[in-house]
Amino acid sequence: MGNEYSEFPGAAGMLDSSARGREILTEPGSELGTEPDRRGERDRMELDAAARTHRGLVRSRNEDAVCLWPPAEGIVARDALVAAVADGMGGHPGGDRASALAVGSLADEAWSSSTGPRSLLEAAFRNAGERIAREVQSDPSLTGMGTTLVAALFLPGGAWVSSVGDSRLYWIRGERLVLVTRDHTMADDLVRRGLLDAADADRHPSSHLLTRCLGTCPDARPDLPSRPLRPIPGDLFLLTSDGLGRVVEVERIPSLVAGKIAAAAADALVDAALAGGAPDNVTVIVVRWLGEPTDRDAGGLDFEEVPGWDRK
Repeated sequence: MGNEYSEFPGAAGMLDSSARGREILTEPGSELGTEPDRRGERDRMELDAAARTHRGLVRSRNEDAVCLWPPAEGIVARDALVAAVADGMGGHPGGDRASALAVGSLADEAWSSSTGPRSLLEAAFRNAGERIAREVQSDPSLTGMGTTLVAALFLPGGAWVSSVGDSRLYWIRGERLVLVTRDHTMADDLVRRGLLDAADADRHPSSHLLTRCLGTCPDARPDLPSRPLRPIPGDLFLLTSDGLGRVVEVERIPSLVAGKIAAAAADALVDAALAGGAPDNVTVIVVRWLGEPTDRDAGGLDFEEVPGWDRK
């Protein structure tokens, strides 16, 4: 990635589509958590999921990493699904290693239903940072490595989202799109201070300067959810590294994924980035909610309530 801080091969089972075509990108393993699933079908959700990553057309290696846990490609019925994208920091040692450690840490978590989703995500991000720190301690040549991380925990009650850095999650409903996550960059800080127009942030010279990340950044605090996102059938969630947004305009995304299954939507997004020159690694996860609407009485954020700065 092109990020630097201002003042990873990928995870096991991950395949780079630039090397092997558009193969399934998943982690090997079993179902989430350690307890057997004794709940009925009404406590499960139906999702259509796919992940893709590509080295791009300029970079010599892929420093992005991706995780769908448990492994998923196509339509699945689950009681929980974790999706995560990490973007290792280019120009620093071990960017690919940092991103692999971050998503691998999420896959290793026991996503127990006995703990609240917010606490689970907070612990998962903390463990990911600690794993990166231990790696640096054991190999000082990796000093300075870091990564972004965006993760979504899908449960029958909705989607819980957390992030650090500038990898993003978009929520798409028909022709409308909202950016759920916040970029932790100097450019975003300028936007929030009223010194830069949001429409110009992605092209600003400081857009690649991270103010938060896992690893080398002194500030590794993730944004944590207070409530889940409450989707309706057909809603699509897109997790992506910044390699997509630097060449594909946000306004184009809904039309690129409209009417497509998750795998075709993910392919279309990567193809659009490649057509735009793909100067950076490109990674996407597409998850479409197919099941019943979430329970309104259980709380959560509706699409119109998300305070995104670039709602279309």
